[in-house]
Amino acid sequence: MQREAHDAADAKSVCEKHNTRNGERDRRTSEDKTPALFGHETLLAFDNRNSRELYNVGDVGAVLAYTSLSEENTMSSLNQQQIDVAKEFVNVTISTLKTDRGVHAETAVAATARMAGTFLFRTFGFEQMNYPPGQAVFSEQANEHGPRLVEVLSEILGRLGVNLDKAKLEGTPGPDNQPQLGFLETQRQLEPQFAEIRTRHGLSEHAAAEAAAVATAIIMQQCAEVLDPHIAFGIAVYGFIEGTKTAPDAV
Repeated sequence: MQREAHDAADAKSVCEKHNTRNGERDRRTSEDKTPALFGHETLLAFDNRNSRELYNVGDVGAVLAYTSLSEENTMSSLNQQQIDVAKEFVNVTISTLKTDRGVHAETAVAATARMAGTFLFRTFGFEQMNYPPGQAVFSEQANEHGPRLVEVLSEILGRLGVNLDKAKLEGTPGPDNQPQLGFLETQRQLEPQFAEIRTRHGLSEHAAAEAAAVATAIIMQQCAEVLDPHIAFGIAVYGFIEGTKTAPDAV
């Protein structure tokens, strides 16, 4: 299914589907393939050290259940400035990723989710480690702070009227629902622009990470006609994990 549009300001109209089995090539470069440990069958999601439970990304329903916060708790920690920044993140994502066919929904969801994770990653103090871009980096900081992104995503989706059925949040996105750009490709394209927006609004990287999670929810809601939100949720969670556990390129 495809939808074409010409107005980049209207995310609903620019979201479209590309079927990679019908001629669309996988545009991820060899250097940008997701690290093997991030594979769908072996990927462990954020680790809750208190309960000693490990959630596999395939069981995103469990992730959602664990991270679900009350409406009051989640929204009280977000401010209007973050919401405004999130809207700018959405516009930048659309204008950057738009082609003559529109914006590939899975790629847009993954890109914003990855940026949320990358903003968090840059707070972990790894600058002096000189990790090569794209290297998997596992840390307690990611395990501790990463679930917050899922909390924000879940709550904002509810406020946008996107009600997820936990029974449908099982399994991982199939081959027809993969982003067309790899982690480093989206990071290199979006982070310079996201960073400028963050700096202009005076947000910390933690606050910007939450704003990017809000932006992910907005894109999911606006692309719901072409991408099932349950599938998009799995893509987003996977993107959060990629961002918090992958060394980004310098910007």
